[in-house]
Amino acid sequence: MVDIHNLILTCLSGWLHDLLQQTITIEAQFRCAKCRSKAMEIAVAEDGVTSVAFKGANRDQLVITGDGVDAAGLAKSLRKKLGHADLLSVEEK
Repeated sequence: MVDIHNLILTCLSGWLHDLLQQTITIEAQFRCAKCRSKAMEIAVAEDGVTSVAFKGANRDQLVITGDGVDAAGLAKSLRKKLGHADLLSVEEK
């Protein structure tokens, strides 16, 4: 028999997960493919990150989607490894 309580909790957790998603945009100078790869590694290592993509004319913006990601900490980590990273926006979905 299906436990209705667990079913409700499962549905609510999925709904809340979608509700709490955030999109972070960070601009950085990626001099080479290795730098892009390093930035990707740093971003996916952060807790809560679900996806990472590059956008912009020169693919100089890193777009991170996740739940509860520390945007300032991520920008600081990227700045430490790459030399330059600016936090452009943090949007809640």
